[in-house]
Amino acid sequence: MDRYAELTAVDAAVFEKVWKVAVEIRETERHFNQLQHGYRALASTWLLGTFAGVGFIASDTTPHQSPASHVRHRTGRSRRHRAAMDR
Repeated sequence: MDRYAELTAVDAAVFEKVWKVAVEIRETERHFNQLQHGYRALASTWLLGTFAGVGFIASDTTPHQSPASHVRHRTGRSRRHRAAMDR
């Protein structure tokens, strides 16, 4: 306990000043950590969206078809089939 004897001898005004600085540092660090969390969440969302987009493009077997080309029209034929029949 001898090593903590010096702490009781610190002036109260000095202790309050140092304590205020420590509190301010803690608040600044907390703010920085919240900003960093927000940026990481945003970056992971963009990264996931990029992977999903690349996967969607890579899964398409014919390069110039949209997903809507496979939707059936009320005639029962897809747009791709109707376009081939019009040729």
